[in-house]
Amino acid sequence: MSSSIGKILSEKRLELGLSLEEVANATKIRDDYLEAIEQERWDFDLPQIYKRGFIKTYAEYLELDPQEIMEICPIPSYEALASNEKRREMVSTVARKQAAYVAIEAEPVEEEQAAESSNHTLSLMKKVSHRAILSIIGTVVIVFLLLAGILFLSKKSAKPEENTLESPSSFEKIAPHREILLRAKGNVKLIVRDRDSKERIYTGSLKDGEERYIEYEKPVQIYYDKGELLSVEMANGEILHPEKGRGGIEIK
Repeated sequence: MSSSIGKILSEKRLELGLSLEEVANATKIRDDYLEAIEQERWDFDLPQIYKRGFIKTYAEYLELDPQEIMEICPIPSYEALASNEKRREMVSTVARKQAAYVAIEAEPVEEEQAAESSNHTLSLMKKVSHRAILSIIGTVVIVFLLLAGILFLSKKSAKPEENTLESPSSFEKIAPHREILLRAKGNVKLIVRDRDSKERIYTGSLKDGEERYIEYEKPVQIYYDKGELLSVEMANGEILHPEKGRGGIEIK
């Protein structure tokens, strides 16, 4: 595919004569999210994993090949995000070891040992060049700034936003939204329904490696035939692993 992912989805929807509202009702994905995907605006406030889930669900509904769509998806996969996190941890570990090495080499010699170790100290100082020290210090500074930025963003995302008071009528238009991601490690049959009304939100099967994004407003019940092949990821990153065999769980 040479076209952009947003253009492919938009053209296919128009070809089928569907509006964004019709797609939203069928896929349970908000129409403003669908519009952002078609315009390739990826800055809407949701975890990356759910954005990928939106794109895959949208493509399946339009009867496009989800595998080809995900190959050109600009949102990194869960595995890529995890790989990047591991690389950051490795950089941090190397920087700490380098800083510790510099600290050990620069540690002052006790007066009572000065006479015995003076020759060894002079030899060691010749080995550590000025350029090497600057390189180590630069690495430590970069890692420190990276960690500080990650900490700042995590605190910012955790802090609730302050909302400006509006007229009572505006609150009637706002409904709480919750999201979960169902991921299969094998073929598993599922039923997702509203706990109170018993209305089914999703009924079907997930194949090995397949994902299904579910958006809901009220508590839902998830029934499955093979719990050991299913994982449920919450919007906060928590992952639930159902018990083996047939059963069900409730998500509030």
